[in-house]
Amino acid sequence: MPSTLIQRIIDGQIETAISVANSTWARAIALPPAWSKIRLGIRLHMTDSGTTLTGGAVFAMGFCSGLSNTYGDAVTTHFVGLTMGEGISAWGRVGLVPPLNYPPSAVYRATKRIGITNTYGTPALIPGNMNEYIGSGADIDYADRRLLFLDVTKGAPNYTLFLPFVMNAYPSTDLSANAFIAMMSQPNPTPGTRYGNYGNPVDLPVDEVGDGQLSAVNFAWNRVDSTIEICDVAVAVLA
Repeated sequence: MPSTLIQRIIDGQIETAISVANSTWARAIALPPAWSKIRLGIRLHMTDSGTTLTGGAVFAMGFCSGLSNTYGDAVTTHFVGLTMGEGISAWGRVGLVPPLNYPPSAVYRATKRIGITNTYGTPALIPGNMNEYIGSGADIDYADRRLLFLDVTKGAPNYTLFLPFVMNAYPSTDLSANAFIAMMSQPNPTPGTRYGNYGNPVDLPVDEVGDGQLSAVNFAWNRVDSTIEICDVAVAVLA
């Protein structure tokens, strides 16, 4: 099911976001043939379901081949990116007062999906004992939008996936669209308070010739009780 657009007024400004609710979203991109390192970045927050997300919530973010059969569809042509949540464990709900924060379950994993099969790189993209958080103030028009970047370096036969930072403390602090865009091209971005540089570079075997060229950005989320709202999306060619 495709995602929809939603408008809110946050800090007195009209914001249009992609509302991902048991849905998938993909848009075509044109990468230069000789790229060697690219970055996908988003600025996001969530709505608050009022309780723990049980039953295995999963969010996927990355690059796919084409605009049909993307991650989140019944079958996938070719997806390379990250998944947070393994489809089994609950996402807790933490904080003292609303809006609270969701720490995604399990670890962030470098993921390739072809057909109905996921292949995971090791180790995890962040250490297994490291928590991550996403603010859930979207439904009350609260400014708690965080950044999430994924770097992909081309190799043969492996591509290397890397998170240049993680948000490992809460509550979520809001970062502006201008800050987001400024950091997209920085080699070692550091958003500041509550973010740390703890990512692991993780290799995945990727064959664009045999499995499909990565020609679009792709997001998917499998819940409707709490939706993910993506406020900004950008792709940068770093090398």
